[in-house]
Amino acid sequence: MFSHPKGDRNAAAVNSYRMDVETASLVRAAEDILSLTRVLKEMWLFGKVQAVGTNEAEQRAEVSAKGVEEG
Repeated sequence: MFSHPKGDRNAAAVNSYRMDVETASLVRAAEDILSLTRVLKEMWLFGKVQAVGTNEAEQRAEVSAKGVEEG
């Protein structure tokens, strides 16, 4: 068997723990992104999200801009 100084085992343990924490953080971030995209898809499918240009305020502003343009 190999004999390792105690510092090597401690450093390996710290690095292993750090990698576990960072991996868990990445997994959590990926789950959050998946959750967000799921909610956005549901909102889009059930009509709670409006496409650009379908908002009433945008349509009124467009009509007003055309009126100004025509003079």
